[in-house]
Amino acid sequence: MSSGALAAVLAHQVASAGVPNSVVVSTIKAASLFAAGTAAATGAISVKVAALTEGVMKAMLFTKLKAAIAVVLILGFVATGTTILTCRTAAGQDDKKPAAENPVEPAAKQKKEKDKEIVTAWGKEVGGLQAGLGYRSGENRAYGPGETVKLVVRVRNVGKEAVKFEYLKEFFIETPPAVTDGEGKPVPLGRRTAGGLVHVPVEVNLAPGKEIELAELKLEPRSGAQSAHPWQWNLWGTGKFSVQYERLAHPDIDKIVGKLATGKLELVISFTSEPPPAATGKEAPQKKDREDANLKPIKIRVYIEKVNVDASTITASCMLIGDFDNVTKPLRLENLQVSGKAKITDRGKEVKLRDLKLLPRDTHFYLFLKAYSELGFEVVGIETIRSDPPPAAIEKQ
Repeated sequence: MSSGALAAVLAHQVASAGVPNSVVVSTIKAASLFAAGTAAATGAISVKVAALTEGVMKAMLFTKLKAAIAVVLILGFVATGTTILTCRTAAGQDDKKPAAENPVEPAAKQKKEKDKEIVTAWGKEVGGLQAGLGYRSGENRAYGPGETVKLVVRVRNVGKEAVKFEYLKEFFIETPPAVTDGEGKPVPLGRRTAGGLVHVPVEVNLAPGKEIELAELKLEPRSGAQSAHPWQWNLWGTGKFSVQYERLAHPDIDKIVGKLATGKLELVISFTSEPPPAATGKEAPQKKDREDANLKPIKIRVYIEKVNVDASTITASCMLIGDFDNVTKPLRLENLQVSGKAKITDRGKEVKLRDLKLLPRDTHFYLFLKAYSELGFEVVGIETIRSDPPPAAIEKQ
């Protein structure tokens, strides 16, 4: 800065401070000398004037420093604010990323996972137990005529203590579930027999939170053009059906189970049903049809007590030797199902089931039985054991 400019600035600063004119003149002169050089100023001005001049210059320097610091602070605040705003904007953009970056599972996959769920219709709790009727995993779908619908009867403990109960497996062989159509009308399934073997109750001690399967049911949807076997639970027609067990045992077997009822399970029968899941190669081989089952019939000698032509059943008795004590004991086989293809002969000649009523009461027979785990026994052949001539009524037919 030139000496003239410095003198003008000092004159303004000193005048604004209300300093006397004589001091102002001395200050301007001193400032000019300071600008020219410190050595010249030392000998030309007094000590007071020099001190005043030095103070004014320091005040000017401090004022400039304050201005510079203010500018730096303002710039710093602006930079900080810009940085924060940028970060918040970026964070907001991250939160609003396109849905494509978080892919949603395809509808087909979601449906596949849903189909794998175990669906059970549970009934009301009785004595800490609940009964349910449902599908196995992956079998909750629409079925078509000719397919087999497999349902499972389940019981679970929803209480806080273990519950003991008894049930008969044969109950679920002989007693069909209650079925109603879409209009609420009952659909008869008919009854069948589990054979005349001794029915022994199964004892269960079910812990809290545990679940057990009591039986597996098989319903056979059929159309008018399809054949049906009388020993099956055939379900005719299509549409929505409701399936339920109103009790799981007779009250004489168990008081709790005798009051248990399952929920109502929905079953859909349609001609456009979905195909069953593809085989993975790990499934157990399917059971063959009963007529094709490669089972050798059991031959026993019996006395036939009763013939029911309408139900195609017979009641027979025989003597059986015990496996452990070798003691001969009577065995009564009630309501044995006679196959529609059973071969019935009297001394080599084929006769019909109703003809057995015409034979002498003391006639003995050989029964040919096939054993099936789910239905007990089925009569596939009957042969008389006698040597006298057949009755005239049979000969005329």
